[in-house]
Amino acid sequence: MEFLGGDSVVRAGLAALYPPRCACCNRVLINQSDRSGFCRSCLPRIPFRMRSQALLSWSDFGPAGYGRFYPVVCATWYRDPIRQMLLKLKFGDAPDLAHALAKILVCGWNRFGMDCRGVIAVPLHQRRERERGYNQAGLIAAAFAKQVERPDWSRHLIRNRITQRQSSLMTREERQANLHGAFSLTGWFECPEGNDARPVVLVDDVLTTGTTLTEAAIPLWRNNIPVVGLVVSSDKQTQSRLIGRNTGYRSALPETGGFGPTLNRP
Repeated sequence: MEFLGGDSVVRAGLAALYPPRCACCNRVLINQSDRSGFCRSCLPRIPFRMRSQALLSWSDFGPAGYGRFYPVVCATWYRDPIRQMLLKLKFGDAPDLAHALAKILVCGWNRFGMDCRGVIAVPLHQRRERERGYNQAGLIAAAFAKQVERPDWSRHLIRNRITQRQSSLMTREERQANLHGAFSLTGWFECPEGNDARPVVLVDDVLTTGTTLTEAAIPLWRNNIPVVGLVVSSDKQTQSRLIGRNTGYRSALPETGGFGPTLNRP
C-alpha cells in the first residue's frame, strides 16, 4: 500500500474542499487534462484572435522611431467572457482570475515563438493600487512571468503621479496629455545582461487607444531596452503587414490559439 506524505495529504484535502473551478462560469473542473483554467463549455467561447489578427504595430499609437522592431501582441478580442473576467478582476476584487488570464497571454505569446529577458507590468500609482488592493496588470504579469520562467521586473517601472482615469477621457490627444511623462524607471534599475538583444515584455490587461502602453514603454525605449507589448484583450484592429516582416521574432505555427508549451529556451 502506498502512503501519502504530509504535504500530499494536505494538498489532497484542500483539493477536495476547494476543487479547481472554471474561471468563467465557476463550475468545478473535473478531469481537466489541459489545466487551462476553463471548463470545456467555456474554453471554446474565448474570443482568441487569429494569428494574423494578433499583432499590432507600435507605430499606430506610439511616437515615431520607437518600437519599430517589435510588435504588440494581443491575445483576444474584447468580448465576453473575457470582457467580464477583466472587469471582475479590475473592479470585483477577484485577483484569482489573473492566473487564468495569464494562461491566455501565454497562449498568444507562444504562437509567435518569441523570447524575452524579463517581464514588466504597466503600473498603477501607489495610491490607486492601495485603493484597489492590487494592480491587475501586475498580477497578470507575475503569473505570466512564472509560467514562462522569466523574471518579473515590474517593481522597476513606476507611475510618478496620479492621473485622470483614461476611461473618462474621450480623445486620443486627451489621453496622451493625461499620461505624458507619468512613467519612469527607478533610478537603481539596471537591466541585466546589457548586451542581451531579447526584448522586455510589457504587460497590460486591456488596450483601447494604446496610449497607456506606449507611455509606459517610453522610459524603457529611452534606455535602449527593446519592448514587446503584450495585452490580454483589445478591439483595436491589427496591421497585418507586420506578419512575415523580419522584426526580430520567429514566425509561428498554429493559426488558432491553444494552451501549448512555454516559450523555447535559449
